[in-house]
Amino acid sequence: MVELRQIVSYGRKGVIDEEYSIILSFEFHDRSTLVPKKVLEVEKDTAWVSVEYDILSVWNWEKENAAISGWIKVLSIGDDSIRIRERIKVHDERNERILSFRGSRTFLLNEAP
Repeated sequence: MVELRQIVSYGRKGVIDEEYSIILSFEFHDRSTLVPKKVLEVEKDTAWVSVEYDILSVWNWEKENAAISGWIKVLSIGDDSIRIRERIKVHDERNERILSFRGSRTFLLNEAP
């Protein structure tokens, strides 16, 4: 299994305790599915990949209820990194908004001790 986690943090200048992070996690159930140029559909390829969305803040302790769609394309795999292209849409039902995650990302791999 390989897990990639994308975290984007936000904060309002001059406001205390309003910082929060949006987390998008990709879990590839089998490392053999990480094949360059392979496109994985989030809704169809659930045997190989799962995607989760969450919000972390001092005020939010609940799991988010979100519908996630889109695709992930593995661009390259190295000994210490994985590069993907993502086009993910998250329908955040509790906050009544749609978030779009698009672009290429490089994730550094670290081995558990």
